[in-house]
Amino acid sequence: MIRRLLNIILVLSLIISITACQNTNTINSNGSKVVKPGETELPELTILVTPNMRNWMKKDCFDNYERQFEKQYGVTVNYEVYGGDYESNVGELMTKLITKDGPELIIDDWNNAHSLIEQGAVANARDKVPNISKMYESLVDSEAYYIPLGIGYQPVVLRKDMLEALQLSTPNLNWTAEDYYIMRDKWLEQSNRMFTTFELNETNSRYLRELELFDYRNKKANINTKELKNALERIRGEIFSGKYILNKNYTYKNYYNMLFEYTSQEYEEDMELRLSTGYNKQSLRSRSDESLINLLYAKDFDSRLGKIVVLPDSIYKDNLLGSLGIMINRNGANLELAYEYVNGLLSNEIQLEMYEGEESGIYPVNKAIESKIADIEKKEGYSEETLQLKEFIIRRIEKGEFQLGALRDMKDHDLYWMLIRDLVKYIFTDKPYSDAELSVELQKLEDKYNIILSE
Repeated sequence: MIRRLLNIILVLSLIISITACQNTNTINSNGSKVVKPGETELPELTILVTPNMRNWMKKDCFDNYERQFEKQYGVTVNYEVYGGDYESNVGELMTKLITKDGPELIIDDWNNAHSLIEQGAVANARDKVPNISKMYESLVDSEAYYIPLGIGYQPVVLRKDMLEALQLSTPNLNWTAEDYYIMRDKWLEQSNRMFTTFELNETNSRYLRELELFDYRNKKANINTKELKNALERIRGEIFSGKYILNKNYTYKNYYNMLFEYTSQEYEEDMELRLSTGYNKQSLRSRSDESLINLLYAKDFDSRLGKIVVLPDSIYKDNLLGSLGIMINRNGANLELAYEYVNGLLSNEIQLEMYEGEESGIYPVNKAIESKIADIEKKEGYSEETLQLKEFIIRRIEKGEFQLGALRDMKDHDLYWMLIRDLVKYIFTDKPYSDAELSVELQKLEDKYNIILSE
């Protein structure tokens, strides 16, 4: 009897000891659990992020979810910060992702997801994350390698006072690039305009974007062509038409520095000009508003509609959506935990909290909460014009008319800007090339890009 009583006391002591040990886990400065030496460590879920993204992920809607997840699953959520430099992201990430039992998740908003997917670094989450079925179908492909958690759409914003001064009517939502350039031509005719990289990029896009410069199927560049020669002539003709205020001392080299040498004096002066009150006062577009507005968020622009005209971007043909997305490392140590973590982020509750968070700035991808968002917008009293704008983009998303910027193949983008670097020489040349001379120069470029396309 005594021996039996002693055994019971011993068992109870062990239970009390274990319980006490569990209760001594403390919380560190970022809210995750700290395990003291000698105690059993909790399973970990590690998320790879850039420095900027780590700061952004501290917002309440994500921070609260992290705490809930840790408590529910008895784990510690850790962040591992890496580089953050655009050029080195993929290389540095691949080094981390090929490690056996490595970090489980990557969260980011840059354009390199396509490269990671091509290299087979991320896992297919389609059948592992049930809440994917609640997303807008066009936002995730059949393999679900990249899963957007929130999206954004940057509009074109025109200044209402400028449209009125030019006696131009407000475009409708189905406006085209041609509609914009007709307005822009009238804007240029009124007075001399300051010339910045904004004006050059718009002019280049107007005359170059419709050309089939790169034939990827046949791996051939179409550069030494009559069409490109005509485009260069029109670009040069507009820039030196007298409609712009140009720096008379600038040569080709100065313009090249202004566009591409980010540490040059010319680049700094151009940036100062673009940010100046004088430049923005005479602009047709309100670029500061464009950079701050997510057209899917009525609260971003409703109160400003008296001074600005917010429109879908029809100037460029990319039709890109910005996104904050997540990917699952194929070699992650705790894949099941990773799937659960992603599934929770896509839930109705967390997606709605993301929408309601004042500092979030990204629109939910969960279509199941559309009616709740509509109720919130109705309660806030947003104008009919605002809600029609937002609804116009939502319906286009449903139809699959947009591409996620993070998933685009950057090859065309990179080749286009590489070519712009090469063509600046012929746009800003001090002495115009003859047709024969230009043919020789463009053929050299065509040979160069044929080699690149054949690799």
